[in-house]
Amino acid sequence: MLSRLAIVAGVFVAFAAQPALAWQPCPKGVEIKAGAIRTVAEVVRIKRLYPEQQVNFDGLVLPHADFSGQDISNLCFSNAKLVHSKWTRARGTNSRFVRAELNASDWRGFEGRGLEFGSSTLDRANLSHATFRRTRFQWTTMEQVDASHANLSGSSFEGGALQSIRGASFRSANMTGFEFRCGLGQDDNCGQDSSDVSLAGADLTGAALLMASKSDWDLTGATIANTRLHMIQLDWLRRSRIAGPVLVEATSWTPARYDWVGAKPETGRVALSRRELGQVWAALDRPETPAFDCGRARSVTEHYLCRERSGDEADAPSAFADVDRELNEAYVLAWRNDRSVVATQRQWLRERDTCMAMIEKWDRIGCFRTAYHKRTEALWRMAEEQPDFASGATQIYADQGTAGFLSAVDDPALRRKLARAAFWNSWQLVMIESEGRGRLYARGEAMGPNYHLGSLNSPEDGMVYDPISGFYGAREKCLAGYRVCPLVRFRGRYLEVGPERGVDPATGDHGINEYVMTGARAQFDRLVRVPLDRGDVVRLAIRPDPEPRRGMR
Repeated sequence: MLSRLAIVAGVFVAFAAQPALAWQPCPKGVEIKAGAIRTVAEVVRIKRLYPEQQVNFDGLVLPHADFSGQDISNLCFSNAKLVHSKWTRARGTNSRFVRAELNASDWRGFEGRGLEFGSSTLDRANLSHATFRRTRFQWTTMEQVDASHANLSGSSFEGGALQSIRGASFRSANMTGFEFRCGLGQDDNCGQDSSDVSLAGADLTGAALLMASKSDWDLTGATIANTRLHMIQLDWLRRSRIAGPVLVEATSWTPARYDWVGAKPETGRVALSRRELGQVWAALDRPETPAFDCGRARSVTEHYLCRERSGDEADAPSAFADVDRELNEAYVLAWRNDRSVVATQRQWLRERDTCMAMIEKWDRIGCFRTAYHKRTEALWRMAEEQPDFASGATQIYADQGTAGFLSAVDDPALRRKLARAAFWNSWQLVMIESEGRGRLYARGEAMGPNYHLGSLNSPEDGMVYDPISGFYGAREKCLAGYRVCPLVRFRGRYLEVGPERGVDPATGDHGINEYVMTGARAQFDRLVRVPLDRGDVVRLAIRPDPEPRRGMR
């Protein structure tokens, strides 16, 4: 069932040029135009002329330069070409490399602190057994870097779409307090292709793996204690050495949720023990199943739902199982309202199985989806269910990947703890609040690649119910075919967000729903209620305002 949590993360792609201000220039100091310098000895001589001062070398071209044993403290090399250079047993404090070409450079035995590499290239560099404490690697490419057994404590890596650390090795490195800061955008995703990175055996105590994807990194034997990460990365730690708690952090790309609850980001942190991690991994491994027992599958459709798939149908077991469960829930609710649904359901089952038996294998997905979508919608209309909200109640709905993972966690206490973390980590989230007197308010957030944002905000006077469409929405009409401006529709434990746009078939006029904003990269899919009870809601600081709420800002 891997990765319920990484389904969305895997699609993040960014194409853009490097940001113009991605690098920090050299600090103020003695400026040296270094284009005419031809030896390392000249660099050393100039440094000695200005002891304890900042010296900036611009345009230095010294391929294969040997700085071994030198002190490069307070030196800044900008626009430098230093490929195949040697820095073995050298030392440096507060040194900078800005737009420097350092490919295949050798840093073995280097002793440094407070260095900065900005918009530079360190591809195939050898940093093994070197010390780079409190060093910033900013927008610097580090493909195939060997940093095994290096001391990188307190350092950090961050970069955009054009940077990469593909194939880098940090095996057995001291990375205590190290931070990988990788987001969703072209300016901070740490490279489109930063795969095959090894952190095997590294000490990641107090480190941060705050990133949106990169799920193929090797953390075998890595020491994990007070290590900060996001929910989608919990699966990475299976072969790690868990020596202390794992801290699930609130993501940096869901800032609106802090305003929703009046809370600070650190309130979203959840600590998980080794025992709890074991339960998390068990939940991730648990296959999603349809609403019936696969051991009793008889029809073509039932076998289709239960069997493993590959190739074009690889995503079908998880997706189709959830579709079947929703249909079953809709059927149960419809049956409570109208027992005649039994006969129509049997007729539909026969038609479904006939279609699945006759159609060619490669067309079965389309047959299945069409049949289930139409029948599920018909059953929900028959159910005619409205949510029963007590005054001051709050319900939270998340994307199906997050909700499916939570439902697979057996321990109720752990499930509630993870649900609190999910509030800050899920890609899509909608919060429904009741003020009383039947008034409901909704607000939601959907994240997409490159920080594309979808939003949902109910009007200031709350939502009203339309029994024809089943939607709660704004009183004014905005789209053809709806008596209200549609915002949310409750389907048992599922939630559907209304459309953003529509076309009047009679006139061809386009309508816009100003309360729902989506886009090509950020949309609201079908959401599922997450198991947060009233006590959990209070601990999240989600509580009704002292005064009646006047809109969702």
